[in-house]
Amino acid sequence: MTAAIVISWGATIPGREAAASSLLGRTVEYYQQLEKNKKIASFSMYLFECPTRSGDLGFAVLQGTEDQLDVLRKDNEFRANGFRLSSITADVSFARAETGQAMLHRAQQIQAVRKELGFA
Repeated sequence: MTAAIVISWGATIPGREAAASSLLGRTVEYYQQLEKNKKIASFSMYLFECPTRSGDLGFAVLQGTEDQLDVLRKDNEFRANGFRLSSITADVSFARAETGQAMLHRAQQIQAVRKELGFA
């Protein structure tokens, strides 16, 4: 596993609370199916005890290889689930993250650019 997709979300849009509860359950089942079918290596979901300063209420981390996550990002059901989430909650964000050697390589690239610009 070398990469992750981090999905964060904020407050539920008023009047959509029941849909949000339903979507949370469906999303957990969907991620479990992705893991079972080896489309991702693993997933974790988190809810904050109280909202963060940015308003985030929770986030999910889907882990896998670059190839697994590239395929997943193009998957119609994955995209539809993102559309559902953004229709029910505020401030939805999808971000790619790297770990292991890929993370170290990215850090070296950043350091090289800063040095080139005279910031290091």
